[in-house]
Amino acid sequence: MLPGFTFLGFLEPVLHSTHPVDAVKSCVQPSAVRGNRVLDDFCFTSDGKGERKSDTKQPGLVVFAQYGVLERSRGCVTCANEENVFRSATMNYSIPHIRFGFGIDLNGVVLSHAVDGVLLKNKERATYLTRLVYDELNMTSVAKIDSAIEAKCKNSREICSVPFWRSDYYASKIRKAMRAMYLEQAIADFLKNRACALQDAVVVVFSADVLLNKALDSRDILEAYTKRDTVFMTNNNDGPDGYTNGFYVGHAKALSRALSSYSVLEQHAANGFEQNPYETLSKKTCLHFRVRHQTLRGFGHFLKDFVKVRATGKVFGNLLCSAKSLIDLNFCPQLKKASCA
Repeated sequence: MLPGFTFLGFLEPVLHSTHPVDAVKSCVQPSAVRGNRVLDDFCFTSDGKGERKSDTKQPGLVVFAQYGVLERSRGCVTCANEENVFRSATMNYSIPHIRFGFGIDLNGVVLSHAVDGVLLKNKERATYLTRLVYDELNMTSVAKIDSAIEAKCKNSREICSVPFWRSDYYASKIRKAMRAMYLEQAIADFLKNRACALQDAVVVVFSADVLLNKALDSRDILEAYTKRDTVFMTNNNDGPDGYTNGFYVGHAKALSRALSSYSVLEQHAANGFEQNPYETLSKKTCLHFRVRHQTLRGFGHFLKDFVKVRATGKVFGNLLCSAKSLIDLNFCPQLKKASCA
């Protein structure tokens, strides 16, 4: 387990209500206790051998995990993702779900209130986190993450510099990439440690600044449940020989391996791999752990599968107008002039 995480659960991990959200009141499905069943209670039907006694082909639970600087989009991806990710993955909330946040706490660093150069007061940041309605919020400071990375680099210097990384990865870009890998590893460890509870779950993991341009196909959720060695991804920016990071769907067993790049960087270096962008290392990690790769239905379009929204309102990628129509532009006036197609 990676060090440094503080679990700040707003509640114990509980199930959200399966009733569809009232769009007039909010774009976000409200958090609500569904009985007293916490995450670990999902082991209760196990046969004692680690296998579920069930012939169902539909997951009993969908787990969502967002990671990164959780306030980065300033809440502007929330409504679109509520429709395209949360509602779609749960088949209009007919499947119970739990939401986790794995965030970087910027407090204590220079300009700690600045995200992408935008100063965010504590009250404003709290507003954005509240809109995400996490059942459990897990935060670690950027200082602790960097300390862990520096210790790793001290033991294996080649994994933290060029030529292991592609030549356009300067020092700060390598550090940001390794922070992202650190958080993905934290999620991988989280899934491994709850393997029993998550036998009947499909997991959706995505960077907190990602806005998915179109809705997930329920067939992929059903297929991810049965194909437990497969990770479903977009092809937003695969590069010449990689898998796009930042958005993943799969059974917990598959994702706990696919998200473990941080733990095997040394092995990749020992194999002589050089000139790696993040996407190439993601693919090599999947191959290392024998995780299959499959493209999500309806996805596979360069820079059009999803966009990333920065605190300034800048959008990276090609925003579809159908996705922009789901953004609450009264809450996010900085995106009113964002172009779409």
